[in-house]
Amino acid sequence: GIYVAWLDEGTGRIKAQHLDSNGNPLWNINGIYVTNTTAPQSSVKAVSDASGGVILVWKDERNFVTSGVDIYAQRLDNQGNKMWGLAGKIVTEAVTDQSQHSIALNGSGGVVVVWRTAAARWNRGLGAVGISSVGSSQGSPPA
Repeated sequence: GIYVAWLDEGTGRIKAQHLDSNGNPLWNINGIYVTNTTAPQSSVKAVSDASGGVILVWKDERNFVTSGVDIYAQRLDNQGNKMWGLAGKIVTEAVTDQSQHSIALNGSGGVVVVWRTAAARWNRGLGAVGISSVGSSQGSPPA
């Protein structure tokens, strides 16, 4: 099978679906939301978790007033259960916007997430953090 993820234009939230080898949906026919929050989300990226599930990262505006656009993550098992909490896992919530994120498997069932920081127009950089298969952060993202 395969996993797909997309932005639900009607709600501004990320959805995911697990399809079998014939393209039949294995979860709710319309997919499932990857988090229980209703704040605008965008730019979802996904990788297989090497255990039959999927790990997704996306830009999230739930804390926009205090920290701008943040990066969140969620691990879904092959049944669509949210393994990193109903709200997902914060990857970085620096005071400025985070963008252009990428995700890669770390070889141990977790991932490494890299993103661009925007501390100021003249002070841009990269941030990175590892996340274990159980959702524990490995390393500290820059503030």
